[in-house]
Amino acid sequence: MKELAREKMSSIVVATLTLSVVTIGMPGMTHASDQLAPRLVGRMMVAPEPGPARARAGLQVETGDLGSAGEPLKAKIEETAARLFEAEGFDGARDDGDPRIMVVVERTGTEENPGFVVGFSIERGEEIVAGSARQADCSLCTRTELIERIEDELPGLLKLARKHQVVEAGGDDGGEDGGAEDGGGDDGGDGGEVKAIGPLGFAGVGLG
Repeated sequence: MKELAREKMSSIVVATLTLSVVTIGMPGMTHASDQLAPRLVGRMMVAPEPGPARARAGLQVETGDLGSAGEPLKAKIEETAARLFEAEGFDGARDDGDPRIMVVVERTGTEENPGFVVGFSIERGEEIVAGSARQADCSLCTRTELIERIEDELPGLLKLARKHQVVEAGGDDGGEDGGAEDGGGDDGGDGGEVKAIGPLGFAGVGLG
């Protein structure tokens, strides 16, 4: 009986060793840890690429000419603008050197039959960016249509504001053409900046 048990044990050991040798010698039969290790190492060594620098711009909405109805309208304009700023990759302004988009809404009708005129501009400090001042006639607009009109104008103003970013110490202003100081770009201006015309000073600007 002892001899028989010894022979069975020897057979099991030989079979186990044979299976191990066959497994090691077969192509493609590797441990899962051996396959996973290179992937983990590769992922740990590859640093994520930095995203594009975010531009900065402020927003100032003036609706004082509308009386008590001005504040709810101002809040709605600011809410709409905030979504557009985020969608276009803009952070808020940090100081007066950053461009600030001005939206001035004035009444052209009566309390019962309101109409509006909207002035737009981009200011930096006490200067207004050349080519940014414009006026939109919305005398037949409802309040909803007024919001939509302003929403349509803001992307173009943000594009211009991106060209007039403050130049940082490293010279990387995050803009498209680095024209922050000289008013460059194809904005239709005269190559410089002019004095700000103020909240209610759009009467002399041609109707959009």
